[in-house]
Amino acid sequence: MAVGNGVTGTRMHPQRMFELREVAAGLGVAAGSLLEPPQATHVGALEGELPYAAVLRPGYRPVQLVTSGTVGGGSAGDADHAHVAGYLPFGEDWLAKHRLNPTRCSVIEVVGQSMEPSIQHRAVILVDHQRTQRRHDRIFVLGSEEGELVKRAWRTRDGWQMMSDNPDRDRYPTVPWPAEASVRGQVIWTGQTL
Repeated sequence: MAVGNGVTGTRMHPQRMFELREVAAGLGVAAGSLLEPPQATHVGALEGELPYAAVLRPGYRPVQLVTSGTVGGGSAGDADHAHVAGYLPFGEDWLAKHRLNPTRCSVIEVVGQSMEPSIQHRAVILVDHQRTQRRHDRIFVLGSEEGELVKRAWRTRDGWQMMSDNPDRDRYPTVPWPAEASVRGQVIWTGQTL
């Protein structure tokens, strides 16, 4: 079922419109502005390393929106089959405040409940792929033999642990950080209603 979304000539499934509104709220922009043709600067002229030609409003920078691949917030995700579906605009001031290079970030969907209530099932996250050093009490995307996971890094006297935020410890126990696991990036932002 598709519904109108307030942008002339555009129809969208109600669930996708709901998700678009949540992302727009997180970015501090109107939902329709994410769908209407942008007017402004040619991105390729600003950033020669970007592998696409896009236009963007002044004051915003594009971040890759990765779909079809997911990261697991519970069980391992399937990020190996991911592809870039588009780009989401993030404010330059916000990116600078958090010291983020948008060409080294991506927005990815999380599947699973292990990180609830911090990150809800099907929420999207902004991952900074430059931040690959484990830091105590930070959330990371990590690659392991099981696939890609979203977990909190927790340092104890016994070493690094992978911790879920879900309080159900029987279902989501804290476990030692796997030796073969690699940090793919730190989670900086999540697009969800809190």
